Amino acid sequence: MKTIEINYPDNFFNFSNGVDVSNEDIETAIEEGMRELVDARRNDYYIWSTGNTQVLLTKNIDLNVINVTVSKNYKEDTIYL
Repeated sequence: MKTIEINYPDNFFNFSNGVDVSNEDIETAIEEGMRELVDARRNDYYIWSTGNTQVLLTKNIDLNVINVTVSKNYKEDTIYL
């Protein structure tokens, strides 16, 4: 297996300087994600990112729940395999 080098936080892009996202916009994104996950049998996650915020919804069919994570001022990196 190839060694994957992760250098946190140096190699991660910092979204904290992005446009601040309102609570209303976050709630709208959550509602949209809920609709997509409830209506679509195949999807098990929904992700929405803009400005300094990322919203992630994950669906667990076995437990019949959707978990919601809201991250403001997050950091992100792309790792090539």
